[in-house]
Amino acid sequence: MKTLVSTGANLGVNVSYFLEADSLNIDISGPEIVVGDMKIMAGGNWPPAEAVVHENVTTITDEIMYLKGTSIKVADWEPSKYTYNGSVWAAR
Repeated sequence: MKTLVSTGANLGVNVSYFLEADSLNIDISGPEIVVGDMKIMAGGNWPPAEAVVHENVTTITDEIMYLKGTSIKVADWEPSKYTYNGSVWAAR
């Protein structure tokens, strides 16, 4: 799986707002952030320059998917509840 996080102070540094399957396209290369077919906060509230996509952010143990390096189940993930800095998840 992959996560889309904010890098700007306005939305919180490293805050994870989306946790998506690897197959879903997340595009931060244009004027707006696009997740699948959905434009995110169009109008400049979250510019792509203040976003990062991190891949391979989960692991599977005993057939249960967890946020990598934690005991937090992916099923318990919620937008803006966790941060991810590219290597470490943390509760917010």
